[in-house]
Amino acid sequence: AYQYSLASFTTFFKNGMERAVLSDEPKRRVDALLSSVRWTIFQWVARGLFERHRLVFLVQLCVGLLQQGLSETTEDGEGSTTGGPWAKISALSGYSPDGLAFLLRGPQKDDPGDAPAPWIAPP
Repeated sequence: AYQYSLASFTTFFKNGMERAVLSDEPKRRVDALLSSVRWTIFQWVARGLFERHRLVFLVQLCVGLLQQGLSETTEDGEGSTTGGPWAKISALSGYSPDGLAFLLRGPQKDDPGDAPAPWIAPP
């Protein structure tokens, strides 16, 4: 089991805050802080994982972020009206709650029409 100390977390949290883009506008500053702290903590945790656990961690993180609706935040600190990087990731990934449910439960019947995406259906 992995365990991280509060002291280590606090150090990396402060590093993330220091690396964030400065802005006088509160919304941009908060978005930049969120993005920077998330990236710093992600790098720290991923670096400490065994190689065989990194992909699992990344998938769990991505699905969790998509489920939280972060695809609708700007988080780039630039106040983008296109939804920022999370919107682009969400659009490219083809994420949908139905698709995730399918991957978790598997097909309910042996029917290619049951697959939420064409690449999942058998040939």
